[in-house]
Amino acid sequence: MKQRVLLTDTIHINRKSFPSLFRVLQNDNRFEIVKANIGKEFISAYGNYHKFPEIVNIRASQDNLTEQQVLNLSENRIHILSICEAELLTLLVTMHNFDGQILTDNMEKRFTFYYNNFRDELLFNIAAGTYWIRYWSSKLNSLPALHCSIVFSGSSIYQKAFIALIKRTQCRNFVIEHSFTGNEFYFEEKYESIANNSDIKYNTIYMKTLNDIKSNEKSRQQLHIEGINRLFLMSNKNVQQPEVSTTFRIEKRKTILILCQVVNDYSLLGQRIYSIDVYKRILKQLANHKCNVILKLHPWEHKRANLGYAFTKDRMETYINSHLNNSVANILLMENFNIRQLFDKSDFAIGLNSQALIEAAYCGMKPLQFGSAFYGNRGFTYDFAITEIEQAIADIVENRIDGNLSLDEWEAFMDFLGIYTVIQLCGTMKADDGGILSRLAEYGHGELVESRECRQPQVSNQRRWMRSLLQANKQEGK
Repeated sequence: MKQRVLLTDTIHINRKSFPSLFRVLQNDNRFEIVKANIGKEFISAYGNYHKFPEIVNIRASQDNLTEQQVLNLSENRIHILSICEAELLTLLVTMHNFDGQILTDNMEKRFTFYYNNFRDELLFNIAAGTYWIRYWSSKLNSLPALHCSIVFSGSSIYQKAFIALIKRTQCRNFVIEHSFTGNEFYFEEKYESIANNSDIKYNTIYMKTLNDIKSNEKSRQQLHIEGINRLFLMSNKNVQQPEVSTTFRIEKRKTILILCQVVNDYSLLGQRIYSIDVYKRILKQLANHKCNVILKLHPWEHKRANLGYAFTKDRMETYINSHLNNSVANILLMENFNIRQLFDKSDFAIGLNSQALIEAAYCGMKPLQFGSAFYGNRGFTYDFAITEIEQAIADIVENRIDGNLSLDEWEAFMDFLGIYTVIQLCGTMKADDGGILSRLAEYGHGELVESRECRQPQVSNQRRWMRSLLQANKQEGK
């Protein structure tokens, strides 16, 4: 019997973006592709649901609910706010009266803030959550048994609603998304979003792989070489690097590079980080010191839904001009500029959980990360909590830390790079098809055995065992 694989949308999950996945699914007669054909505008709303009649009708039916009723609203035993908050925030963080400090509070306090300040947007997203739970419930009931499902990203409402339902079934779920290398992508069996959440972040998972590769030094060196090659051949699908500038000049003094992310990036909002406030705190600490500060802005904000312009640049220029007048000459805001050239000109690289910090390490820098990055605590980064910004900046200006990797730290980076790009990620080349196939392969099942103690049949179910192990790894490896 063929193994049915459900593609939860065909806009993001397509042959052009993931060629190796489609080669495996379409060329191997063991698989049958099942598609959920959803309109592009519907799955790319990013919190703006005013124009969809299906959502408007549900919104109208919920309009008379009290604040407490909205907070507790559920559908099919799924708490709706929990699946719609991240997407709601992609809209709210772009609004002029949004207070980023609210993200540090608990869910009830955050909800009260949303309800009092953005009630209409909140209710439309609650309605969208209701709609998508109903949609997927009906869809899954109408489909034959599925072997596995594939979800892109896992952060938007339609994706979270699907995952909340599919994890109640025996269907295996994979979350897929591009990596910054362009030629590799995440393809992990999981029941949550992938943004800054690859399983490689768990110590037990990472260290098991690391110990395995260290047992064979020849294989380890080969892995290092392949990892370097993959980064060397990187081709980011969203950002094309400009040519190196021959006119770029800065004063010869300590230079700190801040790598900014798109303000409503799910990798930030999933951890409830309001990046604008973080950058302001960093600039405030650096303002009174004789150093150059470069803010490398993310050009994708011009294309990002709910933005369409350089949001972070606008907020930073306003802050610098109104609060840091004496230091404006020391702060450069750069958007379309070759990032490798900035690494070459900088002494320190700072960021939240941007994957650009991995590129900084590739260029020999030891970056400071504040956003619980999935690549943190692997021996090649300085790892700080957001509450430790002041301490981290003091370490920089008082020369207590070095912005470059030592030989041992470079070796640790090489280990990570190989494990990350070659083992954890999947590639788009034909040679990578086997890795896709092995992940899609069905789990084996053990035979029934009789317990000597209770004389009751025991089932050795590899799938349940692996799920239990992964959960234990996650709890233990944070």
